[in-house]
Amino acid sequence: MTVFLFRFDQDPFVQTSLIHMYSACGNLMLVRQVFDEINQPDLPSWNSIIDAYAKVGLIDVVGEVFDEMPKRNVISWSCIIKVYNKGVCNDVSGYKEVLALILLIIESKLCFL
Repeated sequence: MTVFLFRFDQDPFVQTSLIHMYSACGNLMLVRQVFDEINQPDLPSWNSIIDAYAKVGLIDVVGEVFDEMPKRNVISWSCIIKVYNKGVCNDVSGYKEVLALILLIIESKLCFL
């Protein structure tokens, strides 16, 4: 494979693209493997793995990965709110978690309301 032959597999942009590709194929094992091989994951890499787990409804894993993130941006927060909102649609008490996340965003001044 050209990606490995020319060592593009060590490029963060290529690795994040591979995460997207394997996610689209539903192969979470390879998603995690590629992510774990990234020396210093950047925000797009973190957001991509969160999105991969979110697509298959692994809400607990999404929360764990989100908690591990050293830095977050608006995309990270939007994704986590979307995931929790989707997961709590049938659980009224879960909306408190979503509202708490929104308040954290406002308090951290990540968005302007």
